[in-house]
Amino acid sequence: MRSRVSFSKVCALLIAMVLIGSTVTASAEEHDAVRLGDHMFATPVFGLANGPGGNGVLVADAGAGIVKLNREAGRLIAELPGVADVATKGRYNLLAVAATPPENETDPPGAAHLFRIDRRTDRIVPLANLTRFERRKNPDGGEIDSNPFDLASRRHLTYVADAGGNSIVVVNTKTRRMNWVATLPTQLASTDFIKDLIGCPDPELPPEEAEICDLPPMIPAQGVPTAVELGPDGAFYVSELLGFPATPGMSRVWRIERGARHAECGTDDRCSVVLEGFTSIIDLDFDRQGRLLVAEMDENGWLAAENDLGIGGTVNRCHLATGACRELGTELPMLTSVLARNRGRVLASVYSLIPGMADVIRVN
Repeated sequence: MRSRVSFSKVCALLIAMVLIGSTVTASAEEHDAVRLGDHMFATPVFGLANGPGGNGVLVADAGAGIVKLNREAGRLIAELPGVADVATKGRYNLLAVAATPPENETDPPGAAHLFRIDRRTDRIVPLANLTRFERRKNPDGGEIDSNPFDLASRRHLTYVADAGGNSIVVVNTKTRRMNWVATLPTQLASTDFIKDLIGCPDPELPPEEAEICDLPPMIPAQGVPTAVELGPDGAFYVSELLGFPATPGMSRVWRIERGARHAECGTDDRCSVVLEGFTSIIDLDFDRQGRLLVAEMDENGWLAAENDLGIGGTVNRCHLATGACRELGTELPMLTSVLARNRGRVLASVYSLIPGMADVIRVN
């Protein structure tokens, strides 16, 4: 993510914001949400996935590793601090993306990898060094930065949404070869919303906020991919968070044709916008009816949430054929992921950055 503030830094800032006593949006219980269990997450909590065969729910708990929730009980099944997302791969294997300590002196601290986890032996095997790929290829040509945040797998190919690199990367899990699928473009975004929200011009604003008051009316905002999903039509669907100034209503969902490589969305006809008008999209998932679940981190944008001005996130269910969307849950505090389960149930992670409060709930 090459915005003024990276998404990984946003997460750290939100944690600090809560620890110093900032207010928190309404609780999940106030929205008729149902808690999935009483597991205490180390936090922060990011991706959710269905377990093999739909058995249980897998949770990417970056403070500890991969947690499995089943029948309202939770247990750590793989120690992998820094994990951002997890997916099942067959009956016995899992795939995960995580920022981990360097494995040798050539890796920078926090180098990110794609891992395979063998549940029969509990072995965690690195398949691809995503940070090294970003350094060598730098798909969008900007600052070198890698922050893989989401993944999707089809047969021997795994697709990673790199929120740091503004790109979708593909890894062949058999040959371990890597390539990039697409990059997301920048948009001109208005700074009026964030200026009004923090009270510009106010001579008593702290220096870091006063700088925002001096910004021009429009600035380029980077398209930051936060999720990649494989659609029922075989195409890839990618969510866009939108970088600084995180203007509400400008986040989009992109469709990228199957088999695309080196597509620069915005100028390449292999990419198209299928849904728009959202704010700070953080995750996507398809349900069994082919409807797309769209999770917005906060309706005021992630930058407002960072400044303790958030109002909570929203889970939407959208029909791609018509573009019609319905809100399933609103004002969800610190929403980071969404998951479609069987029988139409939808789960979400809330309070995801607060130790002792992070939870997985049913929102519909």
